[in-house]
Amino acid sequence: MKGMRNVALTILLFCSSILAWELIVRAFEVPTFIFPAPSKVAMALWRGFASGLYQKHLAHTLLETVLGFLWARRSASSSGRPWR
Repeated sequence: MKGMRNVALTILLFCSSILAWELIVRAFEVPTFIFPAPSKVAMALWRGFASGLYQKHLAHTLLETVLGFLWARRSASSSGRPWR
């Protein structure tokens, strides 16, 4: 029962935070380029996925991430620091 309560509280806190963010940004008329509302962020993500923009660049980004990790591991190994 305690686990279900924690999950419910976590979801409630997340939703409350998103709602507060949306209301504060709209109430204070914060410019979008400084701090966009969550609804605008969600819309931009939706458009990016729908247009294929993110999928197009995903493979390249993952490749760079893996190569960077391997380069860092190789550098640490060659400098004598053990990998743990």
